[in-house]
Amino acid sequence: MPSADADGQIIYELDGELHLYDTRNEQDRALTITVPADAVIGGAQAVNAADNIEGHVISPAESVSPIVARGDVFSIPVNTESHAISPSPPTPRS
Repeated sequence: MPSADADGQIIYELDGELHLYDTRNEQDRALTITVPADAVIGGAQAVNAADNIEGHVISPAESVSPIVARGDVFSIPVNTESHAISPSPPTPRS
């Protein structure tokens, strides 16, 4: 529930936008909010996830092995290349 500050200004949400209503002059305006991008996260990068495996199973047909590593699910086909099947973007790790 919105409430006024000491200057009589109320911030509220309307149709997915934040608005500021000034009770002193009865003016209302939509607020523009800019969130800067995190400079650390850039493009895709190759990461060796072997030391970060969280879980795995073998499929009943033994043709693939789903593996969870670094928060992503990888499908490891037998005798072929692996590929990520979860949509997570690369995450920097320290």
